[in-house]
Formats: sequence, structure tokens, C-alpha cells
Amino acid sequence: MNRILFPAAVCSSLLALTACGGGTGGGTGGDSFSMATKADALRELGVASAMLSELPDPLDTGATAEAKRIGDLPEFGRAEGLCSMSGRSDLSSGNRQWNFSLLGLGNVAVSFDREENNACLSTATAPSPRTATLRFNGTMETGGATLNDGSQVAYLIDQGANGYAATYTQLLGAQTVDTQIGARLGTIEKRLAVDGGSDLRVNYGYSYDRADLTSGREVRSYAVVQIGKAGAPFRETRNGQQRSFNGVYDYATSECGGGAVTVSTEETLVLGTGGSANYPVDGKLRLAVGQQYAVFDFNGDGGATLNLNGVTQTLTATEVRAVLDQSPC
Repeated sequence: MNRILFPAAVCSSLLALTACGGGTGGGTGGDSFSMATKADALRELGVASAMLSELPDPLDTGATAEAKRIGDLPEFGRAEGLCSMSGRSDLSSGNRQWNFSLLGLGNVAVSFDREENNACLSTATAPSPRTATLRFNGTMETGGATLNDGSQVAYLIDQGANGYAATYTQLLGAQTVDTQIGARLGTIEKRLAVDGGSDLRVNYGYSYDRADLTSGREVRSYAVVQIGKAGAPFRETRNGQQRSFNGVYDYATSECGGGAVTVSTEETLVLGTGGSANYPVDGKLRLAVGQQYAVFDFNGDGGATLNLNGVTQTLTATEVRAVLDQSPC
């Protein structure tokens, strides 16, 4: 997915995907939503990979600001006490109890860092002769601890009326010529074992919207994504080169209609090394849309056998890697 885009004027909540056409098997994008053809299956493989790669890592505390950048939104990250024009941004840290409900661990004493923004408006960079502003709203918090068994646990929450959100606006004189809105809302929890194995649980949405008037007419693009849901978080486990993904994601974009997809790992995925690094070379992944499904049985050369609604066909390594490298949506 090239950008994570969100039509704030249309989708009043990150979770209200039906307002954008998602979750219903057809959206405002150009493609109908199904799992009926090879192109559908490859599209969803690319979408799943792209959406999961956008998730921030709650244990990567040193890079939290960079991890929270959305698309190509300039300076989107921690406000770091900006608000040079108006509003406020407060940074705090301390100790508290956090209920790791997604991981099922109960209350754990953690140290935390929190950023709270209230209409924090600052000047921002823009190509001359344009000027720009950047406004932040909402709260971001990260925290973690080391358990008695030596494993590390961490969480990340983004919250607010419209999530943790930034609005970047470019002006030419008094005229608005480009507006980008990015937002994130939800919770991510992660446990990292002493041996390096990890367990990630997700109930999280993110979005981005752009209205570009540079050409003299409005060009609008968007996407809204929800990974996991209340009571049923999306789960990703890692152990060395092994991966497992299970849960539901839901999306809508201006490029693709989108909808709800159920992901399940039928056989643990194995990533290759060397020239196949970060590409699956073993394991089975199932993606389902309603009663339709695609099962990818990956093989050592980087290709896969695709079982599409009971009919099998062969996918080359080139076809698989093309959508993993660049999502169609």
C-alpha cells in the first residue's frame, strides 16, 4: 500500500468502515471485493502484507516517533512540545499498572511515556512559495516492563475523539492547496521472550486522507484500516524465520473497494534467507472473504500453489514477490 489514506469528512471514525464502503464487500474504490479470481487472491496477499508492515512496534521505544509516521505526511510523529501557534502538547512519564488484556496477562507494573495534544498548531515545512501548518490532537502512550521469566512486555495506545491525529495543510497565500490528515486509534501489545520469540496482539486502526488542489481541481485519495477487533485481537507470532498470522482485518481505499478478510495460518510460514530474505518459502496461509477463500502453499523457490475455492493453480515467485513488494491497493 503506497499510502494509508483516510477521508475524515466521510469516515467519522476509524472503526466505522461501513461509512467508507469497507466491511460490506464493496467500497468506493474502483474494484469489486471478492475472492473469486487469482487477481483477487494476489491483491489480498499484498494488502495483508502492507497493512501489517504499517503497525508500530510497542517495544521499539527508541524509534516510536519514526514508527508513527503515516504515509508521506511531513513531520508526522511526536509533537515534542511544539504548538508554536496555539494549543498545547504535554509530555509525561511515570509508573502505573497496565492490564495486558490482549495478551491475557492481567495487571503488570510498567513504566510509561505519554503525549497529550489539544489543538497543538505549529508552522511546518512547505515548498516555496507555499506555507504550511501542522495540527496535532489526541493521546499516544507507550509502556512496558520485564517479567520474572526475563521476557519483555510492552503496549502502545493511541486515543482521542478521532484517535491520535495530525492535520497537515499547505497554503498558497490564503488558499488551501493541499490537506493531509493522518490518524491512529487502538491498542497493540507485545511479549518478547528471552529466546527472541514474540507474540503481538492487535486491536488497532489507522488512516490517512489527502485532498490535493495543486492541479486546480480536487484530487482525493484515502484508505482506512482496522486490524483486529474488541474481544478478538489479531495475532502475529514470530520465532526466528517462522511467522504465524491469525485474525480479521477490514479496510477500504480509494484504489480498492475493500472489506473484511479473515487470515489464518494453516502451517507455520517460514521466511527465506539470502536472496529470499523476507519472502515466504514454506507454510500455508489462508485468506477468506465470506465463503470464498484462497490458500497459499508457499514453496522453496518463492512461488506458491494457490487453492482458490477448491481449484488449484501455480503462482510463480515473480507473481508472489510483486504483490509483497508493492501492494495493488
